[in-house]
Formats: sequence, C-alpha cells, structure tokens
Amino acid sequence: MTLTEQMILLQAPNPAAAENGRKLWKKGSFSALHRTEDGTLYWAECAGSGKNPYRVSIDWTDPAAPVCRCSCPSRQFPCKHALGLMFQQLAGGAFEPAELPQEIADKRAKQAARAAKKEAEGPAKPKKPNTAAQKKKLAKQLEGLDMAERMVDDLLTSGLGALAGASAQTYDKLAKDLGSCYLTGPQTAFTRIALAVRTVQQDPERAEGAYAEALRILVALRSTIKKARTFLQNKLEAGSFSPEDSALFEALGGVWKLEELGAIGAVREQVRGELGVEGQFVIGHVGRLCDQKNQDFLLEVFAQVKRRRPESRLLLVGEGELLGRLKEKAGELGVAESVIFYGPASRVERLLWAMDVFAFPSRFEGLGIAAVEAQAAGTPVAASEFVPDEACAGPIFRRLSLDAGAYAWADALLGACRPADRASCADRVKEAGFDISGVARQLEGCFVSGEMQ
Repeated sequence: MTLTEQMILLQAPNPAAAENGRKLWKKGSFSALHRTEDGTLYWAECAGSGKNPYRVSIDWTDPAAPVCRCSCPSRQFPCKHALGLMFQQLAGGAFEPAELPQEIADKRAKQAARAAKKEAEGPAKPKKPNTAAQKKKLAKQLEGLDMAERMVDDLLTSGLGALAGASAQTYDKLAKDLGSCYLTGPQTAFTRIALAVRTVQQDPERAEGAYAEALRILVALRSTIKKARTFLQNKLEAGSFSPEDSALFEALGGVWKLEELGAIGAVREQVRGELGVEGQFVIGHVGRLCDQKNQDFLLEVFAQVKRRRPESRLLLVGEGELLGRLKEKAGELGVAESVIFYGPASRVERLLWAMDVFAFPSRFEGLGIAAVEAQAAGTPVAASEFVPDEACAGPIFRRLSLDAGAYAWADALLGACRPADRASCADRVKEAGFDISGVARQLEGCFVSGEMQ
C-alpha cells in the first residue's frame, strides 16, 4: 500500500479535522515513533492538552479500512491525532521498528476470534417474535392515527389561515405523542407543520411558501392515515407483524431493522439485474431532485467518472422539480444513456445494496439520513462538508469539500472501497447510536430549532 495525501483526506470526518492533524505533524507534536517490521501498524505519542501524551496508532492490516486508535477523549473518527500520525507517516518520519504491542496483539486476536465465531455460527437465527407486544404496538399505532386524523381534519376544515394564530407547541406535542405511538412518519410530518407555523409567525415574507408546504403535508397525511388504518387493522386481524414491502409501511415510519438490512444483501445481484447494471460501477444517490441536493454538480462529477471508467452508471432515486433540467444537463454532458432517473422508491434499502458507492454532495443538510442508511447497507459514502458530523457512522464515510471540484469528487468515488463484509456495517451503524427512535429525536430537534429552514 502506498499512502497518499488524498487517502488521508478521504479518511478525515471533515476538512477541519484533517487540517488540525496536519498542524500537529508540522508542529512536531509526535514522539516515540514506532512501526512493526511488516508495516501493518504505526504508533506514537502525541502531545495534548493533558499532562500525559496521547497514545495513537494506525492499524493498516486492511489498507482499505485502517483502524485508528487514540487515548484522547474525542468522539470524531478518526481524531486529529490519528490523522496527524498519518501525515507523519506520509512525510517519511523516522519510525523505529519494534515488536507489535501486546495491547494491539490482543485486540487483533479478539477481532479474529469474533470473525471466526461469526463464520462458524453462520447466519443468525431469526428471533421468535413477541406477538403479544406486537399486537399492543399495532393497537397503539391505530390510536395514534385517530389523534393525527382529528388534527388534520380540524386544520383542513378551519383553513390554513388558522396556522397564523396557532401555537407551534401544539404540533410539537402531537408530534411527540405520535412518536410514542410508533408513528415516526406522521411524527416528522407534524414537526414540519410546527416549523411552518413558526415560519408564518416569524417571517411573513416566507408565509406563502410555508402555507403551501403545510397544505402538501396535510393532504399527503390525510391520504396516508385513511389507507393506513385499513392496512393496520388487516395486519392485526391476520396476526401479521412482519415488515411489509409497501409504501404504506415506510410512510408510517416503518424502518427495516439493521439485521434485516444485512439479509437484504443477498438480493444485490438480483436488483442489479433488474436495473440492468450487472458488471458495472454504480454510483447511487437518494434525495429529492432539488437545488439543496446538488444533483447538477453530481452530473458533472459523473461525467468525469465516465471518462475514466466507461462502464459506470449513475442511479438517481427520487423525484422533484428539477427532473427536466437534470435530464437536459445529462444530455449536454453526453451521459444521458448512463443515468438512471429511477423516481420515488418504497424499498430504498434494496437499491442501496445495488450501489457501489453513494454520493451526497448536498449544499446543506439537517441530518443526512440517506447517508446513514447507505452506511448501514455497507455502501461507501462521499459527502460534502455541509453534511453534519452526526451522519458519519464509521470508516466508509468520506467527506469532501464542494470547492474541491468535480475531478476531485470523481477521484473519491472511484477510489471508494466496499468492505468485504457489507452486512457487518449495520452493526457499526447501530454502535454509532442510530436507531429509529434516536434518528426521530434528532430530526425533531433539527426541525424545531429551525435548522432545516
């Protein structure tokens, strides 16, 4: 393996961390430089704010996914000290050959033992469902639908003008109650209505757009609620409690468990066959076709990729007002036949497994759920600097500045490495703290604070 500056930058969780790591190297903050004879481990001490230096190491056993360890309290992965050690290695620092530290040897042994055990055990046996608890959950969801329907009907009957005199906290409370009823889809919808109320009351110039957004949400909610009641009642009567392959399941906030996402990996080749992309390099993107998601830039990036790797395809999942313009631009760039405008999808997780890399060049983001879902499916992610740090759930997440330009982004996408065991990435995402209730709380915080405006 040949270490390059681009590889280091791709490892960094954000540009600031990379720059801080570079500063540590330039200041000569590292001491006690060591490496193993086989070059798979580099370690050192780094002066920090505490009395004792931090112990930093880079394990290159798998060059595509180096393991960075540091005794500092940072929650970034990798931290600036690990990135600084990479810059030290790149600069050709005088690393003294030494025996593998016992602590690292023990960690490697445990990791190997876990992998061997997992392989020996084979696929995990499905857990026996707790039907009593699932019946209660369905009943609670039906109760929540009743609450949501009453509020939707009141708003549509009284007219949207009522938003100007309404309390945003009323909708915040309803959103919270719907979350308690396991209806995270409607929960998010009412949180967005609360945001619309705040916009109407605090920014009259944007009131018209807020009213239009609220109306769109309410109409969609009304339709979803009516169909969902029948959907849930049928499931309750039939005693069927498993996730459904349907748009309604996801509209209600149904989320495939991470272990279920792992099982879906078995259909990767099937989905690629359905898309007609067997044997091709597939760059994927999920998001509304709008200015925020920056698909026009992504088309420029893809044109660069296509020149260097002709068998590439771009899969755009979503719909929006820019569809016509984006199709026109794809034609101007000469890549129209290689771009799949898939439209909306009810089973996005299947498409994520069909992708080789996920591009997320947003101009701004509240959280970046699509990027998290891609990581759960083991799909490497290249994201802009405007995607928040919280969206990073492991080493297959890379950040790149939009100012770097299309050529640099093409480099990042072409250089992305898919992990050998994509299913294990779901475990890493779970360890990073992402579950349906946690994500819902983060989304609620973003909408209520106004960060999504």
